[in-house]
Amino acid sequence: MESQLKKFLQQVKQSKNTNNPSILFATKYLNKYQFVSFISLAVELKISPLLIGENRVQDAKEKIDYLLASLASQGEALRSKFKFIMIGNLQKNKIGKALSLFDEIHSIDSIDLAKTLDQRLKTKDKRLNIFLEINIASDPQKHGFKPEELDKAISAIKQFSNLTISGIMTMPPFTKNPESSRPYFHQLKLLATNYKLLTSMGTSQDWQVAHEEGADIIRIGSALFM
Repeated sequence: MESQLKKFLQQVKQSKNTNNPSILFATKYLNKYQFVSFISLAVELKISPLLIGENRVQDAKEKIDYLLASLASQGEALRSKFKFIMIGNLQKNKIGKALSLFDEIHSIDSIDLAKTLDQRLKTKDKRLNIFLEINIASDPQKHGFKPEELDKAISAIKQFSNLTISGIMTMPPFTKNPESSRPYFHQLKLLATNYKLLTSMGTSQDWQVAHEEGADIIRIGSALFM
């Protein structure tokens, strides 16, 4: 894991693009033991900001609980060194547990979900940074706002006082050719620039294209952990 991580960080550093994206590590591929090892390694390598993404609330809870339990006082110190981000689709019945675990949620795919989240946050007197999920190809099988729905969504969600829209994210249609993702990344960047938001785009197979298109955050999982 260490050699793969160092190699990847060097690849990003040597990329021809001048922007310096943050890396969101998708740790769904790791069990709780590997998760703790990775967090320790990333902290040791002084990766900052250290963004850790999980898809499922229950998996996230198991890993955080193990981190805190296995390392005792070190666990709390390590937890403070990374930002824990929900990147999978969030069910309403999981909101309470998610709010106790995650620092941000990057998968808000409806105004209704945002409203419910805001209501729960009010009871906790807490604010939360969120990313809106954009269905950039308007795929009926995928979650998220269609590009033409974004203006209405932002206007509505800005009324929820306990939520802050930090950015937008997308997952373009899967393809073996990374270049096929370029027009979708370009479109997302244009939307983000228009609304002065950050972008989270690109995964293990197409992160370099996303980087070239100005991604603020790239998401890496299988390239490191499989």
